[in-house]
Amino acid sequence: MKLVFVDIDTQRDFMDEDGALYVPGAEDIKNNLRILTDYAIEHDIDILKTHDYHSDECAEFIDNGGPFPPHCVKNSSGVDSISETDEYSSDIYLFEKNSYDVFDEKDGNNKFSEFLCDNLVTKAVVYGVATDYCVKAAVLGLRRHGVDVLVVAEAIKGVAKDTTDEALTEMREKGAKIRPMRDIFAELRKESE
Repeated sequence: MKLVFVDIDTQRDFMDEDGALYVPGAEDIKNNLRILTDYAIEHDIDILKTHDYHSDECAEFIDNGGPFPPHCVKNSSGVDSISETDEYSSDIYLFEKNSYDVFDEKDGNNKFSEFLCDNLVTKAVVYGVATDYCVKAAVLGLRRHGVDVLVVAEAIKGVAKDTTDEALTEMREKGAKIRPMRDIFAELRKESE
Protein backbone atom coordinates (compact mmCIF):
# COMPACT_ATOMS: atom_id res chain seq x y z
CA MET A 1 0.00 0.00 0.00
CA LYS A 2 1.28 3.47 -0.89
CA LEU A 3 -0.24 6.05 1.44
CA VAL A 4 -0.13 9.81 0.84
CA PHE A 5 -1.54 12.84 2.60
CA VAL A 6 -3.18 15.38 0.28
CA ASP A 7 -3.13 18.99 1.49
CA ILE A 8 -5.64 20.96 -0.59
CA ASP A 9 -4.95 24.68 -1.04
CA THR A 10 -3.98 25.65 2.50
CA GLN A 11 -2.91 29.03 1.18
CA ARG A 12 -3.16 32.45 2.76
CA ASP A 13 -5.83 33.76 0.36
CA PHE A 14 -8.18 30.95 1.45
CA MET A 15 -7.11 30.39 5.06
CA ASP A 16 -6.50 33.88 6.48
CA GLU A 17 -9.47 36.10 7.36
CA ASP A 18 -8.01 38.92 5.29
CA GLY A 19 -7.35 36.63 2.32
CA ALA A 20 -8.73 37.46 -1.12
CA LEU A 21 -11.08 34.44 -1.14
CA TYR A 22 -11.34 33.52 2.56
CA VAL A 23 -13.23 30.32 3.29
CA PRO A 24 -15.50 31.02 6.29
CA GLY A 25 -14.19 29.26 9.39
CA ALA A 26 -10.88 28.24 7.80
CA GLU A 27 -9.01 29.77 10.74
CA ASP A 28 -10.69 27.16 12.97
CA ILE A 29 -8.95 24.21 11.31
CA LYS A 30 -5.39 25.57 11.32
CA ASN A 31 -4.29 23.64 14.42
CA ASN A 32 -5.60 20.39 12.92
CA LEU A 33 -3.68 21.12 9.72
CA ARG A 34 -0.49 21.49 11.80
CA ILE A 35 -1.18 18.14 13.51
CA LEU A 36 -1.67 16.41 10.14
CA THR A 37 1.47 17.95 8.66
CA ASP A 38 3.55 16.95 11.68
CA TYR A 39 2.10 13.42 11.66
CA ALA A 40 2.94 12.89 8.00
CA ILE A 41 6.51 14.18 8.40
CA GLU A 42 7.06 12.17 11.60
CA HIS A 43 5.87 8.98 9.85
CA ASP A 44 7.67 9.62 6.52
CA ILE A 45 4.40 9.90 4.59
CA ASP A 46 4.52 11.88 1.36
CA ILE A 47 2.42 15.06 1.39
CA LEU A 48 0.97 16.12 -1.95
CA LYS A 49 0.20 19.84 -1.69
CA THR A 50 -2.08 21.47 -4.23
CA HIS A 51 -1.84 25.22 -4.71
CA ASP A 52 -3.91 27.58 -6.78
CA TYR A 53 -1.42 29.58 -8.83
CA HIS A 54 -3.11 32.03 -11.17
CA SER A 55 -2.16 34.67 -13.69
CA ASP A 56 -4.26 37.83 -14.01
CA GLU A 57 -5.87 36.27 -17.10
CA CYS A 58 -7.25 33.25 -15.20
CA ALA A 59 -10.62 32.18 -16.61
CA GLU A 60 -11.91 31.57 -13.05
CA PHE A 61 -11.74 35.29 -12.21
CA ILE A 62 -14.89 37.45 -12.38
CA ASP A 63 -13.14 39.99 -14.62
CA ASN A 64 -12.56 37.19 -17.14
CA GLY A 65 -16.07 35.73 -16.99
CA GLY A 66 -15.49 33.28 -14.13
CA PRO A 67 -17.22 32.94 -10.75
CA PHE A 68 -14.40 33.97 -8.38
CA PRO A 69 -12.63 37.21 -7.44
CA PRO A 70 -8.89 37.30 -8.13
CA HIS A 71 -7.00 35.09 -5.65
CA CYS A 72 -3.69 33.23 -5.35
CA VAL A 73 -2.17 35.40 -8.06
CA LYS A 74 1.41 34.55 -8.99
CA ASN A 75 4.00 36.48 -6.96
CA SER A 76 1.43 37.63 -4.38
CA SER A 77 1.58 36.72 -0.68
CA GLY A 78 -1.86 35.10 -0.98
CA VAL A 79 -0.38 32.19 -2.91
CA ASP A 80 1.85 31.20 0.04
CA SER A 81 1.09 28.31 2.39
CA ILE A 82 -0.02 29.16 5.90
CA SER A 83 2.61 28.60 8.60
CA GLU A 84 0.84 25.45 9.87
CA THR A 85 1.49 23.65 6.56
CA ASP A 86 4.54 25.56 5.32
CA GLU A 87 7.08 22.82 5.82
CA TYR A 88 10.04 22.05 3.62
CA SER A 89 10.81 18.38 3.44
CA SER A 90 11.82 15.87 0.81
CA ASP A 91 8.47 14.19 1.51
CA ILE A 92 6.42 17.20 0.30
CA TYR A 93 5.46 17.61 -3.35
CA LEU A 94 3.83 20.80 -4.66
CA PHE A 95 1.30 20.71 -7.50
CA GLU A 96 0.39 24.17 -8.81
CA LYS A 97 -2.92 24.48 -10.63
CA ASN A 98 -4.78 27.09 -12.63
CA SER A 99 -8.17 25.52 -11.95
CA TYR A 100 -9.91 24.52 -8.75
CA ASP A 101 -9.64 20.89 -9.93
CA VAL A 102 -6.13 19.44 -9.60
CA PHE A 103 -7.14 16.80 -12.16
CA ASP A 104 -8.16 19.41 -14.78
CA GLU A 105 -5.89 18.68 -17.73
CA LYS A 106 -7.04 21.40 -20.13
CA ASP A 107 -3.83 23.32 -19.47
CA GLY A 108 -1.82 20.18 -20.15
CA ASN A 109 -1.13 19.70 -16.45
CA ASN A 110 -1.44 16.03 -15.55
CA LYS A 111 1.43 15.85 -13.06
CA PHE A 112 -0.88 14.94 -10.17
CA SER A 113 -2.35 11.97 -12.06
CA GLU A 114 1.13 10.93 -13.16
CA PHE A 115 2.40 11.01 -9.57
CA LEU A 116 -0.46 8.78 -8.41
CA CYS A 117 0.20 6.25 -11.16
CA ASP A 118 4.01 6.35 -11.03
CA ASN A 119 4.02 5.89 -7.24
CA LEU A 120 1.22 3.29 -7.11
CA VAL A 121 -0.79 5.38 -4.63
CA THR A 122 -3.59 3.31 -3.13
CA LYS A 123 -4.69 5.39 -0.14
CA ALA A 124 -4.98 9.14 0.53
CA VAL A 125 -5.79 11.18 3.60
CA VAL A 126 -7.32 14.44 2.34
CA TYR A 127 -7.77 17.79 4.09
CA GLY A 128 -7.89 21.52 3.33
CA VAL A 129 -10.25 23.94 1.57
CA ALA A 130 -12.75 24.44 0.16
CA THR A 131 -14.84 21.33 0.76
CA ASP A 132 -17.41 22.25 -1.90
CA TYR A 133 -14.86 23.05 -4.63
CA CYS A 134 -11.20 22.02 -4.55
CA VAL A 135 -11.50 19.31 -1.89
CA LYS A 136 -14.48 17.72 -3.62
CA ALA A 137 -12.76 17.80 -7.02
CA ALA A 138 -9.61 16.20 -5.60
CA VAL A 139 -11.52 13.50 -3.72
CA LEU A 140 -13.63 12.58 -6.75
CA GLY A 141 -10.52 12.50 -8.95
CA LEU A 142 -8.70 10.28 -6.47
CA ARG A 143 -11.67 7.92 -6.40
CA ARG A 144 -11.69 7.79 -10.23
CA HIS A 145 -8.07 6.67 -9.97
CA GLY A 146 -9.11 3.85 -7.62
CA VAL A 147 -7.56 5.44 -4.53
CA ASP A 148 -9.08 4.69 -1.11
CA VAL A 149 -9.85 8.17 0.31
CA LEU A 150 -10.12 9.23 3.94
CA VAL A 151 -11.29 12.83 4.40
CA VAL A 152 -10.40 14.39 7.77
CA ALA A 153 -13.73 15.72 9.08
CA GLU A 154 -12.30 18.44 11.32
CA ALA A 155 -9.65 19.58 8.83
CA ILE A 156 -11.90 20.75 5.97
CA LYS A 157 -14.08 23.83 5.50
CA GLY A 158 -16.51 24.78 2.77
CA VAL A 159 -17.72 28.04 1.32
CA ALA A 160 -21.45 27.57 1.97
CA LYS A 161 -23.44 25.10 4.06
CA ASP A 162 -25.72 23.84 1.27
CA THR A 163 -22.95 23.24 -1.25
CA THR A 164 -20.72 21.75 1.44
CA ASP A 165 -23.44 19.30 2.49
CA GLU A 166 -23.96 18.35 -1.17
CA ALA A 167 -20.23 17.88 -1.65
CA LEU A 168 -19.95 15.64 1.42
CA THR A 169 -22.86 13.53 0.19
CA GLU A 170 -21.36 13.20 -3.29
CA MET A 171 -17.95 12.24 -1.91
CA ARG A 172 -19.53 9.56 0.30
CA GLU A 173 -21.58 8.25 -2.62
CA LYS A 174 -18.34 7.84 -4.61
CA GLY A 175 -16.78 5.82 -1.78
CA ALA A 176 -14.81 8.40 0.20
CA LYS A 177 -14.86 7.97 3.97
CA ILE A 178 -15.22 11.12 6.06
CA ARG A 179 -13.83 10.43 9.51
CA PRO A 180 -12.54 12.20 12.62
CA MET A 181 -8.76 12.61 12.71
CA ARG A 182 -8.33 10.33 15.74
CA ASP A 183 -10.12 7.48 13.91
CA ILE A 184 -7.95 7.98 10.82
CA PHE A 185 -4.76 7.93 12.91
CA ALA A 186 -5.98 4.76 14.67
CA GLU A 187 -6.65 3.10 11.30
CA LEU A 188 -3.22 4.08 9.97
CA ARG A 189 -1.49 2.77 13.12
CA LYS A 190 -3.34 -0.53 12.83
CA GLU A 191 -2.39 -0.90 9.16
CA SER A 192 1.28 -0.24 9.92
CA GLU A 193 1.49 -2.97 12.59
